[in-house]
Amino acid sequence: MKNLDDLYHLFEAHLLQLDIEKESHSDFISTVVETYLEDLKTKGHVCLQFELDLRDDVEFEVVSMLRKKIYGHFNVDIYRKTLREKKIYQ
Repeated sequence: MKNLDDLYHLFEAHLLQLDIEKESHSDFISTVVETYLEDLKTKGHVCLQFELDLRDDVEFEVVSMLRKKIYGHFNVDIYRKTLREKKIYQ
Protein backbone atom coordinates (compact mmCIF):
# COMPACT_ATOMS: atom_id res chain seq x y z
CA MET A 1 0.00 0.00 0.00
CA LYS A 2 2.90 2.34 0.69
CA ASN A 3 4.06 2.05 -2.93
CA LEU A 4 0.62 3.10 -4.20
CA ASP A 5 0.88 6.11 -1.91
CA ASP A 6 4.21 6.92 -3.54
CA LEU A 7 2.61 6.54 -6.96
CA TYR A 8 -0.22 8.88 -6.01
CA HIS A 9 2.17 11.50 -4.63
CA LEU A 10 4.26 11.31 -7.79
CA PHE A 11 1.10 11.53 -9.91
CA GLU A 12 -0.14 14.59 -8.00
CA ALA A 13 3.24 16.29 -8.12
CA HIS A 14 3.47 15.90 -11.89
CA LEU A 15 -0.15 16.91 -12.45
CA LEU A 16 0.30 20.08 -10.41
CA GLN A 17 3.33 21.25 -12.38
CA LEU A 18 1.44 24.21 -13.79
CA ASP A 19 4.37 25.43 -15.88
CA ILE A 20 3.86 22.54 -18.34
CA GLU A 21 1.60 23.96 -21.04
CA LYS A 22 1.40 21.23 -23.68
CA GLU A 23 1.35 17.59 -22.62
CA SER A 24 -0.76 14.81 -24.06
CA HIS A 25 -2.42 12.12 -21.98
CA SER A 26 0.06 9.53 -23.24
CA ASP A 27 3.06 11.77 -22.45
CA PHE A 28 1.72 12.42 -18.95
CA ILE A 29 1.07 8.73 -18.31
CA SER A 30 4.43 7.56 -19.65
CA THR A 31 6.31 10.21 -17.65
CA VAL A 32 4.63 9.20 -14.39
CA VAL A 33 5.02 5.47 -15.06
CA GLU A 34 8.68 5.75 -16.03
CA THR A 35 9.54 7.93 -13.04
CA TYR A 36 7.75 5.57 -10.68
CA LEU A 37 9.40 2.46 -12.11
CA GLU A 38 12.83 4.08 -11.96
CA ASP A 39 12.18 4.88 -8.31
CA LEU A 40 11.20 1.26 -7.64
CA LYS A 41 14.28 -0.01 -9.46
CA THR A 42 16.62 2.18 -7.43
CA LYS A 43 15.04 0.85 -4.26
CA GLY A 44 15.41 -2.72 -5.53
CA HIS A 45 11.70 -3.55 -5.46
CA VAL A 46 11.38 -4.72 -9.08
CA CYS A 47 12.20 -8.21 -10.27
CA LEU A 48 13.24 -7.85 -13.91
CA GLN A 49 11.18 -10.81 -15.10
CA PHE A 50 7.99 -9.09 -13.89
CA GLU A 51 8.85 -5.58 -15.07
CA LEU A 52 6.52 -5.62 -18.09
CA ASP A 53 3.59 -6.89 -16.02
CA LEU A 54 4.31 -4.28 -13.37
CA ARG A 55 4.51 -1.56 -16.04
CA ASP A 56 1.09 -2.57 -17.37
CA ASP A 57 -0.44 -2.54 -13.87
CA VAL A 58 1.07 0.84 -12.99
CA GLU A 59 -0.04 2.29 -16.31
CA PHE A 60 -3.59 1.07 -15.67
CA GLU A 61 -3.54 2.72 -12.23
CA VAL A 62 -2.24 6.03 -13.61
CA VAL A 63 -4.88 6.06 -16.37
CA SER A 64 -7.56 5.40 -13.77
CA MET A 65 -6.29 8.16 -11.47
CA LEU A 66 -6.03 10.61 -14.37
CA ARG A 67 -9.60 9.95 -15.52
CA LYS A 68 -10.94 10.53 -12.03
CA LYS A 69 -8.80 13.60 -11.35
CA ILE A 70 -9.48 15.56 -14.54
CA TYR A 71 -13.12 14.51 -14.88
CA GLY A 72 -15.04 17.29 -16.60
CA HIS A 73 -11.98 18.68 -18.39
CA PHE A 74 -11.13 17.87 -21.99
CA ASN A 75 -7.47 17.05 -21.30
CA VAL A 76 -4.55 17.62 -18.94
CA ASP A 77 -3.74 21.00 -20.48
CA ILE A 78 -7.26 22.34 -19.86
CA TYR A 79 -7.15 21.02 -16.28
CA ARG A 80 -3.85 22.80 -15.63
CA LYS A 81 -5.11 25.97 -17.30
CA THR A 82 -8.12 25.94 -14.97
CA LEU A 83 -5.83 25.50 -11.95
CA ARG A 84 -3.60 28.37 -13.11
CA GLU A 85 -6.63 30.63 -13.48
CA LYS A 86 -7.93 29.70 -10.05
CA LYS A 87 -4.50 30.43 -8.58
CA ILE A 88 -4.43 33.89 -10.19
CA TYR A 89 -7.85 34.87 -8.84
CA GLN A 90 -7.27 33.65 -5.28
